[in-house]
Amino acid sequence: MMKYKALMLVLSLLFVFLAMAVSAAGPIGNGKVENEDEIWARAGFVNPKVELINVDTFYEKIQQVFTHSFDLTLVMFRGTGWSKKVILRRLKKVADIYAQCGVRFGQVTFVEAGAPAPEGVIDFGSPGGNAEQDIAQRVLPTARPILFYFRSIPKFNAYAWPESSEDEDVSDALKNTAWFSLSVTMKLNIKIRHPKYISEAHELGHILLDSLEHVGVGVGNLMAESYEYENDRLTHDQCRRIKEHHLVNPIIK
Repeated sequence: MMKYKALMLVLSLLFVFLAMAVSAAGPIGNGKVENEDEIWARAGFVNPKVELINVDTFYEKIQQVFTHSFDLTLVMFRGTGWSKKVILRRLKKVADIYAQCGVRFGQVTFVEAGAPAPEGVIDFGSPGGNAEQDIAQRVLPTARPILFYFRSIPKFNAYAWPESSEDEDVSDALKNTAWFSLSVTMKLNIKIRHPKYISEAHELGHILLDSLEHVGVGVGNLMAESYEYENDRLTHDQCRRIKEHHLVNPIIK
């Protein structure tokens, strides 16, 4: 009798263990757990390759106490002239700039894909157009802020859509996204700006400050209105506002 009870106890524990394992693995269907590639592919992105970036290497030489972090999604469309190597090199400069606020990257997801079918648009006619809206609404809301890397757009290098956008025609899907044309890498655009300035940090500033406003002419700042005064600096007040954004979270130790 004792052996029978012991056997039943072992079988019960084994059943519980198996149930927990199945639950953790996700729904049973074709025997596969849905991964990030499949999620993006189902959303219409062509042959997506999704990976997490080891951002700890960005901070190896930064002597700074970090109190806050935010997650980030990078989407690079194929055929645009962008490369992962160039984007991550630029992202390192973003890390340097936000470190002055005690803010660092949390999880950074890098997505390389063909632009959503059937159009496959990688050139835009104007900010906030139909193609851009279509692309943005395909991405999960939890992926924000998102930086999209496309090929070209007339008269623009980069732009962002903060959550409190002043443009009433902007859809919710576009909010907390920023868009970067390959033109930001042109030697002329780099030469006329401060060597530590980077467009991604400026456009993220619009998102995390939740404003399209710029610092007035004559004041050197990351968010300066004119390129002559753009640099890598953020004020104490700007850092405070960034830390208060709901996409930026306190680091719990």
